[in-house]
Amino acid sequence: MGDPVWAPPTARVEASNLRRFEAFVGLGAPARPGEDTYERLWQWSVARPDEFWSAVWRFTGVVADSREGDPWEAVLEGGDRMAPPDALRGPRWFTGARLNFAENLL
Repeated sequence: MGDPVWAPPTARVEASNLRRFEAFVGLGAPARPGEDTYERLWQWSVARPDEFWSAVWRFTGVVADSREGDPWEAVLEGGDRMAPPDALRGPRWFTGARLNFAENLL
């Protein structure tokens, strides 16, 4: 494939939000030099989307109505039906959560 045209300095990569998220979910630094933590993160997001997306919710600080425990009833319903989606059979994300979209954008 060839060499990349540009790569960010190591310090910039280590200070990125992606690295912060990896640490937040416990992936931490690469176990060995050259290991692709992005690949590990992607594999986890595909294998366990409910865990991945609830971690994204918490990491990004989504604001939702308060309720006891998590602000949702289920992270993912009908996850076995990603394509084509169906309004009744799924997938449905963060059911029961109530939030103000504008509040989260601002």
